[in-house]
Amino acid sequence: MYDPPHLLKCLRNCLNKHDIKTEEGIMSWEHLRQFYEADSKRSVRAAPKLRDVHIVLGAFKRMKVKLASQVFSRSVACGMQLYADVGLLTSECAVTAKGLLRMNNAFDILNSSRTDQCPNRRPFSAATEGNHIQVLTETREWLRQWCIAGRTPAADSVKGMLITISAVLHLWESVKASLPALYTRRLNQDVLENFFGVVRQLNGANFKPNPTQFRHAFRKGAVSSMLLPSSQMNCEPDMDRMLGAMTMMAARSNQPAPEAKITFMPNPAPPILDVPVDQVSANVLTYIAGYLARKAGEKHSCEVCSAALVKATSVATYDREAFVGLKSYTGVGDMDIGSLILPSDKLYSLVAKTFDVFESQAASAMSRPGVLGCLQACVEDSAEWKAVRELVCARNSLCFMVKIFIRMQLHKLCEKVTAGAQKGANRQNRQYVKVSHRV
Repeated sequence: MYDPPHLLKCLRNCLNKHDIKTEEGIMSWEHLRQFYEADSKRSVRAAPKLRDVHIVLGAFKRMKVKLASQVFSRSVACGMQLYADVGLLTSECAVTAKGLLRMNNAFDILNSSRTDQCPNRRPFSAATEGNHIQVLTETREWLRQWCIAGRTPAADSVKGMLITISAVLHLWESVKASLPALYTRRLNQDVLENFFGVVRQLNGANFKPNPTQFRHAFRKGAVSSMLLPSSQMNCEPDMDRMLGAMTMMAARSNQPAPEAKITFMPNPAPPILDVPVDQVSANVLTYIAGYLARKAGEKHSCEVCSAALVKATSVATYDREAFVGLKSYTGVGDMDIGSLILPSDKLYSLVAKTFDVFESQAASAMSRPGVLGCLQACVEDSAEWKAVRELVCARNSLCFMVKIFIRMQLHKLCEKVTAGAQKGANRQNRQYVKVSHRV
């Protein structure tokens, strides 16, 4: 069998270079680019993790498995499906969305490492083998139908994925009588690659260490507890720990920051004009409201608050609830929300009002201290806040949800400002970065 994470990276590169003909239609990288261009302009996004580095692949970015797995993800697939459903993307983009979701489900099974709410992320066991075998078998038959540049089977990466799926299925049949569970992440080479990456990092500018240098680098990492993966690694951390490793941390000096004189703007006034909320924004805000209701329920749970914040039924019926149904683990076509939460109408109105306040008041509030408290005060003056406050028994739960949402939006705003400031900055030579720490 081959390494599933790196096969996923190769399949991403294949989709980036060629259109792929499947039995449902044509999968194209252009569809992904159109979705990103439309989604990246929004304040609340359907696929917030998608960035320029996912779409425009540089020489080194092509090697990162993490970026490939974020492209073949449920969030991107459901976001594309939502945009196609509301008419912002063509119906052909739905074919690419369904293909991304198929690959996401298959990769989750081939990379299982823990017990998760998502059934595909759970290890092979007596309880999950029915679902896992069905998903992998359907994905194998789907990959066999791929046609790239008139060739079927399409590419070496496709053949490798077919071999790997068959190997995992045969392996489970061989070991299920003696093993209660099979965590498929232990079948890949991430652990080995992370180890050699750390040793290579400790050798600095020496790209070809001899056995003696390799031994010294290994001892150095073991003694000083430096066998930690680089932040620029291609693989996720394997979560292994070295036995007997000694923790040595350098003391950091805390220097007081210089005082700065700031001229503050007046307090922001309540918003006058409403921020328009279209179908996509309404769907994303509904999903966010359900997430906030779940987080608030973890801190304070009672029947009164649950009835006020959570919708009574678990089936998506409104148009704005379609994205929650798509994000559930029951599939793209099923509107059963599964383990997700649908917010009540009044909670959705409160979250939409908070979004309205942030969009209209964030610019003026950023120039004074207490940005979070200032924006929260504007929300608490609204009729939507008062309508929900009358129904819940704990005011802290509402404050908690509003603060989380405002912090999320502030984080995105700061990211956008920082990205704009960094454009045009000179990138240091990779060899210079490795040598400069010795100077």
